[in-house]
Amino acid sequence: MHAKQPIGNVIEPLENRQLFAVSATIAADLAKIAADRAQIIQDRTNYIGQVNVDNAQLRSDRTARLANAANFRVQFRSAVASLRATLTQDVLAHNAQVQAAAASVHADVLSIRADRNDPAARAADVQKLKDDLAALLATKANTAQIKSDRLELRGTIIEGSADVSAAFRTKSSEEIADAQKIITDRATFKTTVATDNATLRADLLKLRADQLAGA
Repeated sequence: MHAKQPIGNVIEPLENRQLFAVSATIAADLAKIAADRAQIIQDRTNYIGQVNVDNAQLRSDRTARLANAANFRVQFRSAVASLRATLTQDVLAHNAQVQAAAASVHADVLSIRADRNDPAARAADVQKLKDDLAALLATKANTAQIKSDRLELRGTIIEGSADVSAAFRTKSSEEIADAQKIITDRATFKTTVATDNATLRADLLKLRADQLAGA
């Protein structure tokens, strides 16, 4: 046979059930508090998700800008290489003209020597030498195209280098907008959290008040 339990042992579980039983008011307060806490978690989760999206967009726009800057640098280097090639060609062409004029002068000198016993021929050779010397000097002085090439090359290098540097350093309008959105989203989240916490505090105070009032 089982021993009879003292009556106190039977009453105690009943009292514990009464202690854990809550009124409809307290239950509603607890439900509201649980909802508040869930809302805080949800708002934080939403913000983290939005931050990830914003940062991904910022990285994408930055990558696009750097890619464009790299392409621009390639175009700049190609333009410089083309101008250098043009300058080299013009220098070589000018040098060839000078060498040709110098060769004519040298030939004139040889003709004068060969015609030293022929006054008429020698006179013609001397005149030709004078003309060829004038042409040689004019050819040497004719460096306008080379000077123009060098000025264009120098200007392109100076301006292009600055533009390439700016392309890599300067943020695009999309990046600026992305950064501003991150700031705005952070401010919005702070406001939301403050509101959520204020709501939770108010509901906790209401629960405490209802408990003290015996609701």
